[in-house]
Amino acid sequence: MREPVFAAVRKAIATYGLIQPGEGVVVAVSGGVDSIVLLHCLLRLRAEFSLTLHVAHFDHRLRESSRRDALFVQEVAASWDLPATTKSWVREARRGRSIQAEARRARYHFLEDLASQVGATKIAMGHHQDDQAETVLLHLLRGSGLRGLRGMLPVKAGLLIRPLLAVGREDIEAYAKAHQLSFVEDPTNRDLRYHRNRIRRHLLPLLQKEYNPAITRTLARMAALVAEDEGYLEKVAREVSGPLVDSQESAAWMELSALRRLAPAIRRRIIERAIRNLTPDAYITSAHVEAVEKLMGPGGGSAVTLPQNQWAWRSGGLLYVGRRERKEQSVLHQELRVPGELIHADWGIKIEATILPRSMADPSETTPDRAFIDWKQVLPPLVVRSWRPGDRFRPWRLKGSKKLQDLFVDAKIPREERQKIPVVTDQQGILWVPGFRIDERAGIGDTTEEVLVLAVHRGAGPAAP
Repeated sequence: MREPVFAAVRKAIATYGLIQPGEGVVVAVSGGVDSIVLLHCLLRLRAEFSLTLHVAHFDHRLRESSRRDALFVQEVAASWDLPATTKSWVREARRGRSIQAEARRARYHFLEDLASQVGATKIAMGHHQDDQAETVLLHLLRGSGLRGLRGMLPVKAGLLIRPLLAVGREDIEAYAKAHQLSFVEDPTNRDLRYHRNRIRRHLLPLLQKEYNPAITRTLARMAALVAEDEGYLEKVAREVSGPLVDSQESAAWMELSALRRLAPAIRRRIIERAIRNLTPDAYITSAHVEAVEKLMGPGGGSAVTLPQNQWAWRSGGLLYVGRRERKEQSVLHQELRVPGELIHADWGIKIEATILPRSMADPSETTPDRAFIDWKQVLPPLVVRSWRPGDRFRPWRLKGSKKLQDLFVDAKIPREERQKIPVVTDQQGILWVPGFRIDERAGIGDTTEEVLVLAVHRGAGPAAP
């Protein structure tokens, strides 16, 4: 008897190396026709490959009849002398995630944990060619990139295998009938509230009838071709991202100039990899990646939100992805008496102001934290305050005026650190930005008689009583 399904499973195993002799395999069995046929095929191959099979069933508890399915799977496993493990789902509330996505995530975690417990090296799923076509259309309608259009892979991460991926639903049902296999039907597969079911029952039949009788095979073949191209681009992205991406437990960062030099196809994959490494369970779409890419261009904003309370933001010539701790910064706005000092304990700084005769002041002793200013050009009172968006001054011995924001960007000062850079002003504007320069008007010249010396001391605590 010709058996196209069994032959296709053998071919998939050989082509993709799905199973090696002596391996343990956890078989995910819902009780539906596809998973029952998969289990039957692997049972027939058990002796040939010296396989150890373990049946796994996850009860999502999303309908009243789910308990019946669990009992059915246990009975099938017992009749075929196979060990079986079932688990009922206890839902954990997660914001921003559909109940179907939560259930799917919990199911895969169950399968992976079970494989580890029983010493299995593979998890076999019953996804077939029609599932693949539905998946491709689902991602196409969502506007997915190549990652979505490649559909499901025959083998994923060396653990998850799909031996039936090249087999159509009709052939699977014919196999079950020929071998007199019992199975259960999930009534939710007919519920048109679910997007996938509408694709299965409305869109695919329409495409098959009006446009392409072989649309399922066509979409599956396209997915296989896309998977090859996507695999190559992923390989290049991995190689490039090694020296480009730095990371720690809660964040990753990349140099913006280096990212901009990359081809868009590689750049997008590097950004997506950085996000996925931090949020492996999140549903990342091309829209998320595009939003992060826009941060790199002019007028693209400074930060965007990502799933699971993650952020992407740019700061100091770097693109960051990860958790962004939003701490309220204390605002500095204090008068600085001359001579005198002020201490800001929250910032950990002390600023001193003294007046010296020109003959006693040596401008060559200027440092990032010490400034020499022509006292005649100052219009008191002096105020030390926080930096404000829009602040602008004329840096000493530089042409033209400069926005402080541009100054910080050029110096690659992270956005969080800019909030604690003090600005010294008088009634005419900015006099000095510690760590940078004084204003052009404050420079010492031949007519200078007295010099205002300003010094910043960092790490200062509160003043003594």
